[in-house]
Amino acid sequence: MDEKAKFRWDEQRAKDNELFRAILNNTNLREKLFTEKFIEGLEKRKDALEARGRSLDVVRLTMLLLLLVAIVFPDMSVSALGLSAKAASFRELLLVVIASLQIHAMPPAIEQARIADFMHVYLQKQAEGNQIVLLALTLRYGIARFSAPDLTARNVSKRQKIYLVTSAISMLLWIVGVFLLFMLLLVGGMISIIIHPTLSIWVSILVCMYVIAAAMMDVGMRVLTGFIPNMTGPNKG
Repeated sequence: MDEKAKFRWDEQRAKDNELFRAILNNTNLREKLFTEKFIEGLEKRKDALEARGRSLDVVRLTMLLLLLVAIVFPDMSVSALGLSAKAASFRELLLVVIASLQIHAMPPAIEQARIADFMHVYLQKQAEGNQIVLLALTLRYGIARFSAPDLTARNVSKRQKIYLVTSAISMLLWIVGVFLLFMLLLVGGMISIIIHPTLSIWVSILVCMYVIAAAMMDVGMRVLTGFIPNMTGPNKG
């Protein structure tokens, strides 16, 4: 019996990149369709998606800060449009908005990553195996991917080791810290509305279910499409 191939989360992404590479190897198609004008269009689309993503991040960060205030200072009076209410009254609304923003940001993020993958494959073709040229081209289009230095069989001083270790730990703490802060705020908000619901316990339960479903959908779609997170480049082939 033939042994089944091991499934990889980035399998579909790798297949797409191979299809991109096969198309670009077709001289007629490349010269007819994938011209410099086409790449400039992709670049504009990527820039538009990046700008949209940054805007969504700013709004989501603002909502998270407001949720933090609503959890920590529930009795604080908040006035808007001539109306006044306690900060805790906005917890359910803030949780729904944050979860909705998470879903709304998912498709553009995946599309942006796919555009970057295609551009990287295209630039690999243009560079013709020259890594310096490839680096210059990826810098030109804003898709350069930087990797850690290769320290194999290298003489590293104690001071350099300290710098490397502290840099790696700081980066890890930042990434993990931001993720944990985001999750703690969401979990804290859900616990808060369950213990002290604004409207009713059933509304709070529905809000919690929506938040959990949105998080699972976001992670699930990114995993299934091979873009969680987009920290590695496309299959170089």
